[in-house]
Amino acid sequence: MDYPALRGLDYDPVANWTLGLADSTKRQYIRFLKLFCEFTGKDPFQLMRWVKRDRTRVHQKLKEFHHHMAKFNVSPGNKNYGYVALRSFFFHNDYPLGKAPRVLMSQSRLREPRLLRSVEVGDMISCASHIRSKAIISLLTQSGQRIGVLAALRYGAIRRQIEQAISPVIVEVSSGLQNGKDLSANKGKTNYRFAFGKESRNYIIQMINKRRQRGEPIDDDSWLFRCGLKSDQNPGGLFYPKRYEPSERGGPLTPYWFNEVVVRAAKAAGIQSEKMVLKDSTGRPRHFQEVHAHILRLFWKHQMRTGGVTDPDLLNFMMGHTPRYGGAYDVFDEEYVRNEYAKAEAHLTVMSRYPRLASKVSRRKTTPQDPAQKRLGPQRLVKEHQLRAYLRNGWRYVTILPSKRILIEKALRTQP
Repeated sequence: MDYPALRGLDYDPVANWTLGLADSTKRQYIRFLKLFCEFTGKDPFQLMRWVKRDRTRVHQKLKEFHHHMAKFNVSPGNKNYGYVALRSFFFHNDYPLGKAPRVLMSQSRLREPRLLRSVEVGDMISCASHIRSKAIISLLTQSGQRIGVLAALRYGAIRRQIEQAISPVIVEVSSGLQNGKDLSANKGKTNYRFAFGKESRNYIIQMINKRRQRGEPIDDDSWLFRCGLKSDQNPGGLFYPKRYEPSERGGPLTPYWFNEVVVRAAKAAGIQSEKMVLKDSTGRPRHFQEVHAHILRLFWKHQMRTGGVTDPDLLNFMMGHTPRYGGAYDVFDEEYVRNEYAKAEAHLTVMSRYPRLASKVSRRKTTPQDPAQKRLGPQRLVKEHQLRAYLRNGWRYVTILPSKRILIEKALRTQP
């Protein structure tokens, strides 16, 4: 069915609706509005005139649209999200619809959260191929933060405590924290503090030192986690990815790559479970990983409780959740957060059981080695019955981890 093209915010009802929405929410909501306009064959002005005449009929059409999305393999969660988005369009233009059926408002979960064990997180860190990846996984584990917050951090937030060897390190997060695209990175829109311990601090120090050795100027405005690629434009006007020079100040690593680091490390550690849940509108399968960045927040909260920190208000405060009663009755200063976190830090330190690996800062050995040997590719965990086949194909034994898996690494000879 043909429908009038939406011109972004050129429609007054759309502009009025989106004025109170965050940028990330705005993009998703407008997407569903475009689909609903296509389904009804009306533009936003016509929808306003229609709902003014017959709200019941509009609500019925919205319910039909919810079922219509199922034909395109839209997930149950997205169908309900779209229904809520379109209800808000009419509500914010002073035409609230009737009571919403519970079945169209209920949340659905495609992935049940998995509680990782400390040994599994340690395996992930040991299998990460770069010091930056190790620092990311360790910091997610020890801080319990959202990937969007860590992606927006600058080195100046922790520099003084790093240089003075203060531990645990306390990070102040502003309600107005912005990422590299000048968008809000603080989902809870609240001022809070979080902490991380010596293990993450040591990985961050090694990562920063490595960047300095390559010639990158590091100061308080440098992004804590630097991206290696930037977007460049050729003479024909096409954009393509280009690597930053080692001595060039890089841009921030995006949240997508924070999650990708965790997903890939879990796969290399042999603890990843991936399954195809449904297909999108193009017929391509959509895969969901069981181990992803967000479940490290679950691990953090569980380990904090195991370590004796059970105050729910403090835990929610450190995770960046919106406080009850606007935070009027809870004040958690820097020293209180540091002392409470110190009680559980041992339970969040996952590499202490890896005496041979905790001191490794990269894939290169500190001892001299044959110049004809060069490491390529990430390390991998295998079982004992798989070891012989890998050794025949150029892999090298490293050590046996407490999980009884064997850590190996690729060793290829370069051509003379």
